[in-house]
Formats: sequence, C-alpha cells, structure tokens
Amino acid sequence: MRDVPRRVLAALCIGGLVVVWGCGRRPLLPTPPIIEGWQYSELPESYDRETLYRYINGKARVYLDYGFVRLDHVQFAEPGVERVIDVDVYDMGSPTGAFGIYSLERGENVPRHYRKRFGYMIDSARFFWKGRHYVTITSPQNSPDTIDAIKSLSLYLEASVPGDTQGVPLLEAFPAEGKVYESEQYFSVNLLGHEFMGGGFLAAYQEKGNRFKLFLSPKESSDAATRVFHQLRESLSRYGEMLGGAGDIGQSGFLAKDSSVGTWFVSVSGRYVVGAVGFHEEEFARKLLSLLCKNLPASAMSAPAAVERPGV
Repeated sequence: MRDVPRRVLAALCIGGLVVVWGCGRRPLLPTPPIIEGWQYSELPESYDRETLYRYINGKARVYLDYGFVRLDHVQFAEPGVERVIDVDVYDMGSPTGAFGIYSLERGENVPRHYRKRFGYMIDSARFFWKGRHYVTITSPQNSPDTIDAIKSLSLYLEASVPGDTQGVPLLEAFPAEGKVYESEQYFSVNLLGHEFMGGGFLAAYQEKGNRFKLFLSPKESSDAATRVFHQLRESLSRYGEMLGGAGDIGQSGFLAKDSSVGTWFVSVSGRYVVGAVGFHEEEFARKLLSLLCKNLPASAMSAPAAVERPGV
C-alpha cells in the first residue's frame, strides 16, 4: 500500500473498493456511503500537538491551552457538483477541554432558536461537544441538499462519538434562577482578563434588562484560592474602587468597582474563588452567589481544578 500513489489510494477509498486500514479511515470519522451521493474528496488527515498549526495556524495556541490531543479531519464532496463538507473531530483530552473550546467559539450570544441537541447550528455549520471531543461540520455552501447532508453527518457523530455532555460537574453548580440559556463558558487561562486568575467558568444572568455574570475558578487547594482572592482584591483596589467587605458569603468577600466591567462581588469558598461582575442589584447578586457556594460541594467531587495539557 505504501507504494501506491496518494491520488490512486484516495480514489480507491472514495470509490469504496478498499476497506482496509490503509485507506486512513478513523474510528470516529464517518465514511462513505453514509450520505447518498457524497464521497471523500481526499484521504482523512490527522494532526497532533506538534502539527495542529498546519491546519489552524492562527488558533492552534488556543486549542493547545484547552488540552488539545488530536484532530481527525476529512472532507466530503458531491461528485460533479461544487459542494464540499469539512468534518473535524477534535480530541481535547477531557470533557472540560472539549466544552471549553466549544463554549469559547460559540460565545454567549448565539440565538436560542439556533441551538440544537448537544450544540448549535447556524446556516451550513454545525458545532457540538460530547465527552472529550469537539466536533465541527461546516461547508461554504448552504443549499438545502448540503444542509441535509450536514444534519445527517451530525446525527451519525452525535451517536458514535463516545461520552456524554454531563462530564463537567461544575457547570451544575451555577444556579438556574435568572441564568441565560446555555451561556456557560470555560476559559482555560486569564479568566476575566486577569492572568493570575488562571482558568474558570462563567455564566450570564439576567436582571431587569441588565445582563451580568457569575464566575467560578477552581484551585488546587483552599490556600491557592485564598492567594488568588487577595491578588484580585489588590488589583481592583489599585485600578478600581473598593466598596467594602461582604463576608457573609464563603469565608470572606468584598465589593469593588472598576471601569471595565462595573461592580464586583468576590468571595472565596474552600478551593474556589467565586464572584459576580457587572450587576446592578446587589441583593440579587448576593442571593445567586450564596446559591453557587451551596452547590459547590456536591458538584466539585470529581471536577478537575484545570484542564489537563499533555506534554506541558
């Protein structure tokens, strides 16, 4: 097989005449003839931490920060018609990493009616996460046939990709009251723009026309959480305005205000730094933070303090 020209080998695979491993098929990638009339346009390709930049040069560093392990890629084409579909299955090393990169690329403002099972679909692009994998299925064309093919590929991968969407326990800690539907995000570094904060989770909340956020940053120990808490207080006192203490939530807390996000309510609870930013009504923010802290013990038992980064 090694001496067969690549274009000939690709043709054999595309035609479905060769079904051995030499065709480069991957366990998680869909294979022809899963969609009638669509075939591989080229052999599947794989990328690891050392070669990912060849495929997504500008974004490779971000994916590595989220724990990227491997990408399997293949392109489907409809012979005789200028329509192609790219399928990318990213192994992010952990459910936290998969959810994190999915949530980063989704943002928090995707309209609710675009959201589908496990993820969302806009025009001719489908995105979802499951277990430790992040999947994208995209096409530059948006014909009805192309969109139907994308939906079929998505249904196949939703079923075949291992794992589930319940693998990030800390997501369940965020209170349901007032939460914006599927607004949760995970940032692997620089939470809320502060390098010393490291990684953590955000969720958006609605209060009488105003949107603000709750955050949760897990640390390896209560001492580490306390150190970050004091660093944040020092930073806000230097560049913002301290509004007083708020020690009735968690072990300790404070209120502050800065020019970038507005009002802060920050507390430390065990090995977690938690807070609300950008709120108008202190009473509502206080209520949600209290609920968040109460939810932490049940949600934290198997939650990782950070995304695992192979080779780092």
